[in-house]
Amino acid sequence: MKPEIQEKLKKLSAFGKYQTGINAFKDNAVLDMRRDGKVVEARVANSGGRFERVQIQFKGKTLNIKCSCSRRSTAYCEHAVASLFQLDKDDPELLESEVAGEVDEVRD
Repeated sequence: MKPEIQEKLKKLSAFGKYQTGINAFKDNAVLDMRRDGKVVEARVANSGGRFERVQIQFKGKTLNIKCSCSRRSTAYCEHAVASLFQLDKDDPELLESEVAGEVDEVRD
């Protein structure tokens, strides 16, 4: 992932959730991921032994992200961060082409 994108994600992540999300990604917590056009859906294992569902929708330079976890805010949760890193690993061109190196905002 480009450093510029990583910095933007770090700024948009909830306090402490950026690093937790990276750790989850490294621990292979993203169980599966599928893409349908400009929508990506993932299942991410959580710390309670269950999983969360993450939906990433690309709309211009805006990423609309929904997660089934209880952390409702305008910031990325750890499940969203892990999903974005997995997406970058699986299809780096998609993330770079869609956000063109910048994420303008995140919406929940």
